[in-house]
Amino acid sequence: RIHMMDRSLRWVWEQGVGVFDEQHQVLGIQGFITDITDYKHNEDELRYRLDRERIVSFISSRFINVGPESIDPEISQALQLVGEFLFCDRAYIYLVEAIGDAYHLTYQWWRNDTEPVSMGMKQLDHHNWPILLEQLATTEQVEVNRIGELREKAPVEYGVLTRRGVISLLAAPL
Repeated sequence: RIHMMDRSLRWVWEQGVGVFDEQHQVLGIQGFITDITDYKHNEDELRYRLDRERIVSFISSRFINVGPESIDPEISQALQLVGEFLFCDRAYIYLVEAIGDAYHLTYQWWRNDTEPVSMGMKQLDHHNWPILLEQLATTEQVEVNRIGELREKAPVEYGVLTRRGVISLLAAPL
């Protein structure tokens, strides 16, 4: 890896051999350096997708023979696996009412160094959560790795979440 003047990071592959004089003193190195940054990014993306598919497959296989009495612990474990995989500090599943105006917290997971959801997030309304609920209403999951990402595109949610100390989250409609 090399750091560029603009502070970006580039991956390179280098191959070279020493050039020596008659007394076997090093005169220099002859070879080449190739920028493989795009290759590394593609490799990382492929690894991420493969890991995500493994988790989905693992979670799916756990639900095949689960009885009604064991469904809650399985959902909680699945939420934890997904939250940890995405490096979230919290992950939530909300049950959407048929009317579509209220979203009730059904399951949650949080990292050991964080705290469970506060009372203000157990039921979500459109006044405090306009963008988040719009995404959930279209059955989109909401994945936010850094709450700062919401500052411009969802300022209301950004304010609510930062006041509660949330760093990242995953919310999925159920």
